[in-house]
Amino acid sequence: MADQLKRSLSFNDLLLFGVGTIIGSGGFNLIGNGILAGGAEFPLALGASALLFQGLSRVYQEAYTTFRTNTSESDMIAQQFGPITSKISEISIIAFNIICVSTILIICAKLLFPSGSWPGQVSFAILLLSMMSVFSLQGIDMNKVAMNAFSYTIIALMALASSIGIFKFTQMSDIQPIVVDAPDFTKSFIYFYFILAGFDALIKFSEEAMDPDKDIARSFYASNAISTILTAGVCFSFLVMFASKKVYGEDRNIVADIIGVALGKYAGEVVGLLSILLMVSTSFINFLATSRYMFSLGKEIPILSQLNENKVPWVSVVTTFLIATLGILVNNVFFMVNISDILLTITLLLVSAATTQAQITKGVVPLVEGITTLSLGAVLYACFNRV
Repeated sequence: MADQLKRSLSFNDLLLFGVGTIIGSGGFNLIGNGILAGGAEFPLALGASALLFQGLSRVYQEAYTTFRTNTSESDMIAQQFGPITSKISEISIIAFNIICVSTILIICAKLLFPSGSWPGQVSFAILLLSMMSVFSLQGIDMNKVAMNAFSYTIIALMALASSIGIFKFTQMSDIQPIVVDAPDFTKSFIYFYFILAGFDALIKFSEEAMDPDKDIARSFYASNAISTILTAGVCFSFLVMFASKKVYGEDRNIVADIIGVALGKYAGEVVGLLSILLMVSTSFINFLATSRYMFSLGKEIPILSQLNENKVPWVSVVTTFLIATLGILVNNVFFMVNISDILLTITLLLVSAATTQAQITKGVVPLVEGITTLSLGAVLYACFNRV
């Protein structure tokens, strides 16, 4: 049909999209923060976060199986909690994704031009957004080639950093424990929670997957598992390379630092610059996911479902561009990060609670769904305490 998206994404494409959007937005710059916040307790924080996202994989599997659309999240909420709550979730989903796009592009502009003026940084971020918008109109086939290349690069760099730690460990007698003055398990958990967040973008590509009934759900579990393994590997390398020195600053690019120590300063600087490009790729996946979600809302707002000759929802792309531009103009990273954190958790909590209620209605004991919902409630409370 003319109003259908092109089914082009294989399981491998979905998996790479998932890992790219999870790791690309925080894996390079926030892992060190999570370790330093938790001290000796950080492995528990990482493990708890990983388990939560595997529980969410089960929740999203139930949502997709029930509706099989790009909007399965809000459809599940509408079914269980009514249209008003569904509208809230739709706004939350769109706002979160667009704020993520705007925030990542602003961060990239600040990293590249730390001494730049406000107009200069904003203009560069809007330029990146414009390039993303034009490229997105070329079609999913071209888009996925670029995104897969970026995701492979992310995996390769994190695997290299992990391998360096393993090799170094073979030359050591033991690992010194990380020591911090005031370990904070909750803060460490929150860092790892947002490092590993992002798999939910995959459900918004349901209508472009070649075999969605087979691939969508397993892409949830697999992308979360691979991202957790890569994150754990980088954490291990941190302990091997830096823990004994007891000096390491927050907000550093831990992958670039590990590679820089092992292969030389120049290699670390190259990885640092490359990671900025990889952050842009993560922003692009969120951009695509938002436009696909808006496309599927076309049943309520028909103009959003209009496609160009490449089967791209061009009205949704333009709408995403315009709203993201407004987000860039805010140019306040701390504010935007906190808002996006809260919006993400509200969305995940609503989907999880709706799925839990749906399981109860069917007469099924929702053990995983129930624990996941309670855990997200605690995370939301912690997020509000950070604001």
